[in-house]
Amino acid sequence: MELRNLTSENFEHIGRLRREYENELEDIMHQGNEAGVFAVDEPRISAMAVIAMLNGVNVWFRESGRLSLDAVEEHHLKLVQRVVALKP
Repeated sequence: MELRNLTSENFEHIGRLRREYENELEDIMHQGNEAGVFAVDEPRISAMAVIAMLNGVNVWFRESGRLSLDAVEEHHLKLVQRVVALKP
């Protein structure tokens, strides 16, 4: 939502940065698949899902909430491990 308030030049710059980290995470998932440590059926969609999940934390997390930051981090780690089907 904040992106719409950027100048066109800054919007393009942020867009390039976003595509870089999206592509980087997708590449990590492909590499994990190739190395046999991940089992990701759709690396692009999975990368986008992980990024969306992580970007949303700042919207709902409250230090006064039921879970501590450490507990939320641990929960998110487990979720990401399930996304990539991390092999033991």
